[in-house]
Formats: sequence, structure tokens, C-alpha cells
Amino acid sequence: MLEENYSGQDDDNEEVTFGAKTIKDLTWKHLMDAYTCTECGRCTSGCPANITGKKLSPRKIVMDTRDNLEEIADKLFNRKSSEKDNEKKTRTLFDFISAEELWACTTCNACTYECPVNIDPL
Repeated sequence: MLEENYSGQDDDNEEVTFGAKTIKDLTWKHLMDAYTCTECGRCTSGCPANITGKKLSPRKIVMDTRDNLEEIADKLFNRKSSEKDNEKKTRTLFDFISAEELWACTTCNACTYECPVNIDPL
């Protein structure tokens, strides 16, 4: 029965991605959270990785996401841009957030627990 439905073509042609490389890879909630953030810093002060001196700052991750989103929106709607700016390559999230910051996260959710508006920077 299963053999009848099998087309014989492999699905290896599909591009598989993990995580988020660009703003387009994030959910609408992550994008809205970037604007919902009150920038109080409770997430960072409660982050075990940050407390131990690692570079991770959940607040900075949310702010960097917002900055990247605004940069892309400016390009989409031609706001605040000149021809020279439009020729620039669109930056990815990795241009804003370093690998060191991301790998310092242990996904313990302390940042989400501390957040007064329930933002999840993960």
C-alpha cells in the first residue's frame, strides 16, 4: 500500500534549515516581542549565564532583533535610505548577535520567568 504512493523521488532536494538566520525565520510572536520589550533588564539580571560573566544578555538579543527588523523594514518601505543604502547587503541576525552570545544560553528560561511582560527571547 505504501509502495503505491511512493513517487521514487528523494526529498533531498529540499533545503533544510535549523534555527533562525534571518528575521524571516522568526515567528510573528518573536517579532512582536521585540517591540513589546520594556527594556527593564530583568531578563539579563536573572540570566545564570550573564551572572557567571558570559557575554549573553537576553535584553540585548531582543533589542538586536528589533534593530535588525527595523533595518529590513526601512529597506522594504524605502524609509531613511539612499541609493547607496539600498545597494548594501541585508544583514542577518548573526551580524547583530554573536555566536558566543547564542552558545552561552542554556535554555533554562530564567529570562522568560523574570520578564514582567512574558517575553521569550529563546
